[in-house]
Amino acid sequence: MRAFSLIELSIVLVILGLLTGGILAGKSLIHAAELRSLLSDRTRYITVAHTFRDKYFFLPGDIPNATSFWDAADNGDGSGLDCIDAQGTNYPSNTRSTCNGNGNGQVSIHVLQDSFYYANWGGYYPNWQSIEPLTFWQHLADAGMIEGTFVGTTMPSDGSNVPGKNLPVTKYKDATFNIGWMGNYEGDTSLFAGDYGNTMQMGRSPDYIQSMFLPEEAWNMDVKTDDGVPGTGRTIGYKGRVTPRSSTPCTTAYNQPPGSDGGATYNLSDTTASCYLFFVRAF
Repeated sequence: MRAFSLIELSIVLVILGLLTGGILAGKSLIHAAELRSLLSDRTRYITVAHTFRDKYFFLPGDIPNATSFWDAADNGDGSGLDCIDAQGTNYPSNTRSTCNGNGNGQVSIHVLQDSFYYANWGGYYPNWQSIEPLTFWQHLADAGMIEGTFVGTTMPSDGSNVPGKNLPVTKYKDATFNIGWMGNYEGDTSLFAGDYGNTMQMGRSPDYIQSMFLPEEAWNMDVKTDDGVPGTGRTIGYKGRVTPRSSTPCTTAYNQPPGSDGGATYNLSDTTASCYLFFVRAF
């Protein structure tokens, strides 16, 4: 029985090494492309939100006459029961049924009415709310400016946010975007202080946006969109750290008092997925 020579074995090892290196390099290229796609999505969503405002004179979600353009989410009976409540127990009656915003320029949650009476439920129900950060996506889709259909409310089963249902789907893991009015935020041990205004958040779902990026990834996207510094500019990094509490924070500013975050950097040597990003004053 003829054995393999050392030269033949060496050739096999070299080929295996090349294949392994090619696979790893391919994964790295795919990963980088997925991160780039997130930044492309970010730019596109900000652009179409401005386009929407140019056409309808209000931001998506905040538009006070949305039901003049698309179906009202109350089945036409005026009860508002297919609109949006704090617990997210009701879907709109169809994918284009929606609720009006309040037109104050802030994409935020606001109370539609303090209370209402509905006999089938046997009483009064308080604080019927419009969740503008979710109808934001619904209005853009209703206007034909983005793909997909969105229910405009939290999911009835657990009150969560789910990409593909009420938030947009991306090409990167379970990353998604959310919109919210933060105004002039004073800051704490988790978030930097500053003027956030209408902010686009990018990170992991379900529920609220959470950490999912390595500090190096967050830094890379910050450099491409802003100044590469987590606490300044228009791209702001998550200041804090994820659970367990022994995890390294996303930035070097964790536990610093609000307003004393100058000089903070991303913890580039850390391999904990402890970061997510805020694109502040987005529109």
